[in-house]
Amino acid sequence: MVVIPNTTIFLLFFSTILLFSNGSKEYEICSAPRSCGQLNGIRYPFWVENRVPEYCGLPHFKLTCHPDNDYPLVWIGGTYSVLSINTSNHTILVHRVRNDSCDALEGPRSSGHRGSNPYKFGASVVTITLFIGCPSETNATGFHGVSISCLGLDVNVTVYYAEKGAEGGNKCKRNVTMPLSGKAFDEFVNSGYNNATLESGLQDPFEVDYLVNLKECSACQKSGGVCGSSILAESESDQLVCYHRGACNFMLNTFRITNVIG
Repeated sequence: MVVIPNTTIFLLFFSTILLFSNGSKEYEICSAPRSCGQLNGIRYPFWVENRVPEYCGLPHFKLTCHPDNDYPLVWIGGTYSVLSINTSNHTILVHRVRNDSCDALEGPRSSGHRGSNPYKFGASVVTITLFIGCPSETNATGFHGVSISCLGLDVNVTVYYAEKGAEGGNKCKRNVTMPLSGKAFDEFVNSGYNNATLESGLQDPFEVDYLVNLKECSACQKSGGVCGSSILAESESDQLVCYHRGACNFMLNTFRITNVIG
């Protein structure tokens, strides 16, 4: 007869564990300093297109370097320059790229990545609705026509801003929601809905929160690894992978330790 002693057995359950061999290559690539224009110290979950592989970050956090811009570009329903990244409070400071102001009137477009959008506007950001394709005689109370120049194209687009409760938007072909910093919005209202104030405000920097769980990444870094994501092409999830020098890489989703009393 085998006697099982009265002891505590610890069982470690992993909901997801994937092992990859030959971790040195990914470790060396993803641990190298990343910069783009005047922005330095770019790290997970962000990655720079054509400079490091996508597996060094997460798909939605792709940054693009362009010779005509001093800062990397990010897609958040429109093209924005990233002026700074605050990894402590998970925010980025952005402003709209100059040549994208009129493109923005076409409305938000998909990034092409699967999954939910990890960005949301910060608490200080005001989203305004602009109405487009309205009858030229539109003059309803609280409905303000604003002419936006299309940046060197000698084309002006007339849009309408409606105060809260104003009517008239139902006569327009469509509308688009655009972000403004709280400061820029106050200046636009106080100016009497001035054209130049709105155009300037659309270029004003504002904060965007990015949603990502960095708890597992912190554990990876403490173990001597660098954070990345799954390199499996068929993977639809943004799983964190911990890359180590000269060792196996491991991917963790969640894990828990259970006590079993014998």
